[in-house]
Amino acid sequence: MNKTKVAIYNCFIPYNQELAKESRQKLEAIKEEITEKTSDEVIGIFEDARPASTELRFRPELQKLLKMAERKEINEIVVPRVRQLSTSVRNMINIIRQFEKHGVIIKCLEEGMNSRSVHTKTALQIMALGTQFSAEPQDDRVKNVVLYYGYETCCPDCETKHFNRIEECEKAIRADKSLNLVYTYTDIGIEEEAIMERGGIIEMMNDIKEESIDMVYAHSLESFASQTHDFITICKELEKYGVGVKVMEIDLTMQCDEETDFGITMM
Repeated sequence: MNKTKVAIYNCFIPYNQELAKESRQKLEAIKEEITEKTSDEVIGIFEDARPASTELRFRPELQKLLKMAERKEINEIVVPRVRQLSTSVRNMINIIRQFEKHGVIIKCLEEGMNSRSVHTKTALQIMALGTQFSAEPQDDRVKNVVLYYGYETCCPDCETKHFNRIEECEKAIRADKSLNLVYTYTDIGIEEEAIMERGGIIEMMNDIKEESIDMVYAHSLESFASQTHDFITICKELEKYGVGVKVMEIDLTMQCDEETDFGITMM
């Protein structure tokens, strides 16, 4: 049986030599553990000295791994933490998609995140946060949903643009006869606030605890939670109440099923 070929990857900017040395030691420890405890072959350690929000095309080492994936020289990429893969949800999804095309799994050890090859050509299933990611369950009943929209504004024209987007989202939701729009929550000035500290999110979560809500709709990742940490935080919080998330712009759905498993699909 062929050995699984594993690459260890890290993306961060060390602030000093001591931090860089400590990071390298952790990566070497991961390499040693994989070698000792599994039959996998570690082909090397790859590091990009870039902010973790950097797009794939600006990461030389990750690009090198992608070329290796295309040549079927690796089967798996291991990252110590999800934030060392990406702090941007959009970038993280793009990275996973690019490697998934070549059948390469990405594992983030601390969070237990494990991207897996899709079973259909239209869905990406991800193992994350210790729970099983699965397809959105089918349900014929009308779902109660809320809309959340957070944004930054700098002028009246900018404000008008966001108001128009909110109206477009509300119109699209109401056009779907399987959905019942209960309420719309908004936050202005979201750049400096953690997601669970936003007034609109706090109000929404309080209502969700009292009302029967199935799904939170958002226009885009930018208007919901563009940072990976914030995205995971709000999804885990909503998971407690069996509430899913729908990002309309990229058609991304995260949904709890009857067994409280959390699922993500991108059509």
